[in-house]
Amino acid sequence: MIYNRLLPNITFTDNYDLKISNETVLRLDHGITHESDNIFVYTPDQKTLMLVDVIYPGWIPFDSLGDSENITGFVEVLNIVTNNYDLDNFVGGHLTRLGIVDDIRLHQEFIQDLNATAKKG
Repeated sequence: MIYNRLLPNITFTDNYDLKISNETVLRLDHGITHESDNIFVYTPDQKTLMLVDVIYPGWIPFDSLGDSENITGFVEVLNIVTNNYDLDNFVGGHLTRLGIVDDIRLHQEFIQDLNATAKKG
């Protein structure tokens, strides 16, 4: 099957703000998380962040931490999310449940416990 899709005419390296009347309606941030090319998609007015394959609301991480290429990035992304985004809602992708800030904190605690246990081992 062939899809006739246009190539993007806007690209970015670090971040890009989509603005309407000088108001940011969508912020895209490049981040090295579980892979080298993840994008944080943030809507400030809705206080919603979408970051796929890293945080799983209501679930533990998939096998091998979601097949992460970058375990350090997978662990550090939780600090990036909690320190850089004012959010009420979270979309993790692939799963059926939307998340909230408490889901991110719980996921962070799980990863910290996993990390501490691995260091003991």
